[in-house]
Formats: sequence, C-alpha cells, structure tokens
Amino acid sequence: MAPFLSNATSRMTCGSPEHSSDILDWQWRTDSKTGVCRRAGIARMAPGVVEVLGVGTSSLVGLLDDGHILKYPVVEGECANEFNAEAAIYEALGDHPRIIGYLGRTKDGLKLERGNRLTESLETTDDLALKLRWARQAAEGLGYLHSRGVIHCDLHPDNLLLDDEKNLKMCDFQGKMGDFDGKAMERERYCLPRSDDDYTPSIQSDIFALGSTIFRIMTGSEPYQDLPDEDIEPKFRQLDFPATDFIAGAQVLKCWQQGYSCVDEVISELIGISPH
Repeated sequence: MAPFLSNATSRMTCGSPEHSSDILDWQWRTDSKTGVCRRAGIARMAPGVVEVLGVGTSSLVGLLDDGHILKYPVVEGECANEFNAEAAIYEALGDHPRIIGYLGRTKDGLKLERGNRLTESLETTDDLALKLRWARQAAEGLGYLHSRGVIHCDLHPDNLLLDDEKNLKMCDFQGKMGDFDGKAMERERYCLPRSDDDYTPSIQSDIFALGSTIFRIMTGSEPYQDLPDEDIEPKFRQLDFPATDFIAGAQVLKCWQQGYSCVDEVISELIGISPH
C-alpha cells in the first residue's frame, strides 16, 4: 500500500533543521516534478514507528507497527499549536467518507488510518470518469469542511488520499477553525493572491486551491508547472491563468476567478459533467 504522506507549508515555520538536535544529516532537496522543497535524511523515530513515510516542514509521517499511521512533530515537543489545531479539527469533523479516519491523539502525535497517495494514481490512470469522480469527491470533502467551520488552508493533491476502493479522502488539517489556527498556507500554484499584509484564509482561498487541485487531477500537471514559483503569483494577480480546455476546465477557471460563492455550487456543476 502506498504511503500516507504530508508535506504542509506553514504560515509559521517550526521544527527547522538548525535546532533539530534529534535529527541527523538533514538536507533540503527539491522535487524535480513539483518544485516542492523537502527535508531528506535520517528522521526521528517516534515510539512504535517502524518506517518514516513522509517528511513535512514541521511534521513526520510514520508507519506504526500495527499498520496505522502516526503524524508527529519533527522535533519532539515542538509545534504544539499546530497539532492542537489539527486534533481539534479532526474531532470536529468526525467520521465522514471524504475524511481520512482519525484514531485519536497519543502522547507522540496523531494516529490515523493509512491511505494510498492520489498523486501516484494520477501518474498511472487515463480514466476520465475516475478523474471526474476524484474531482467531485475533492469538492465534496472541502464542502464538508466548510459546513463544519473549517478552512483547510493547504489544499493540494498531496493532501488527498485514496481508500482501497479508490474513493478520495482528505487529510492534513493544520488549517483554521474558530480560535484554532495551525498556520498552514497554500502552495504558490494553489494560492489565491491577497494583499501583501493580509493572507487570511477564507472559503474563497480554499475554492481557488480547489481549482488548482482539479486542474492537477484532470491534466496530470501543476498549474504553470514549468514556471518558477516566483512567477506564479504575478500571473494570478493579473488573472493570467493556464489554459483550461479540458473536461471540467470551465469549473477550474471559475474557481480561480472567484465565480463561486460556496463549494456546493462547484459540486452541482461537476455532477452534471459527462466524461464522454
């Protein structure tokens, strides 16, 4: 089974390698496909973890000896705010078909069900009906979050998993819910431009990220994948978006142009699309 993997970007970075005394030989490496910078090296193994499956800015994702997943801080004892927010959000969301199963909090981190990476399936399937289902299910998951007062703040395909029936589930909830704020923020290609001094997350910023997520699901590529990160925001500010001449492209463009007031409107349009 493919790994549960989380690579959240934060509005407030913690657990940086400069003071990660319990991690050895960290290096920063850039993924050649996504441009995302990740740590690589020997990671801290929390109790019960038999393999580290993923490394994020502030957290590690480990496979437990019982087959479940533990998400825990890079540096033991750090990032309490982020983990408090994520635990509170999981508890508020409860059991839902579009949310990865939350098995509770331990002294080491958050215990979760294991899922398969959506991005791996995107590399191997050309099934338009299946891709449309994933696009709709991503919207359904986001709509459920919003109905519970949660802003995801970091929606992208790396934070989407599949169960054994290839149904989509969302994960990585270091976003915002009421007074809880995990300080997550969208990646450049998923980020609605806001004013320089106020990047407050909102339903609209989540819907913008949903547009980029559906773009990736339907095309297999990131928006403006061949451009450097620093060129993306100026284009988006000028409403200069990639071509959307593909199935569900009209809905992607409408997400980017803030043409929806809520995710339910996206869902209703996606339901009406035929893959043929």
